[in-house]
Amino acid sequence: MAFDEFDERYIDEELTRAFAGTSAPVSLATSVMNRVRMPTPTRLPELLDAIASMGILAFAASIVFFVILK
Repeated sequence: MAFDEFDERYIDEELTRAFAGTSAPVSLATSVMNRVRMPTPTRLPELLDAIASMGILAFAASIVFFVILK
């Protein structure tokens, strides 16, 4: 039995009917947002860029040393 678009619509309609009269308190959104931590920026992209730059410089230096200077 495959899960297709008909099943998805049927489930959506059933859930809509089941929870039609349900509502959350107004303060719920504020409470949830106060509990959720905001993501902190990371230095990982800059670190990976620095490693890649060093690799490129090392490759260029080895080309210069082994091809041009020999």
